[in-house]
Amino acid sequence: MTTYAKLKDDPIGITKRKKNPKIRIGTWNVRGTYSEGKLKQIVQELQRYNIDVVAIQETKQKGKFITEIDNYKLFNSGMDNRELGTGFMVNNYH
Repeated sequence: MTTYAKLKDDPIGITKRKKNPKIRIGTWNVRGTYSEGKLKQIVQELQRYNIDVVAIQETKQKGKFITEIDNYKLFNSGMDNRELGTGFMVNNYH
């Protein structure tokens, strides 16, 4: 099979990702993530429900940062006074 034929049949490589290429997306108001163990608890729930991407509200974390927790990456944007804050957690299954 030529490279062109491979691209034509599967242009974005979905068949190579995993058997079920569906992406599960959710939202969650977590009401704060700065207490000890809270992020780990969130990851456990995401794994339990097989969520790939989740938008989280009220993270109440200071500043903007990216961090990894188990097999998820957290993209956070928060205020300097631990109010509000939003973020995304994305599964690193690749």
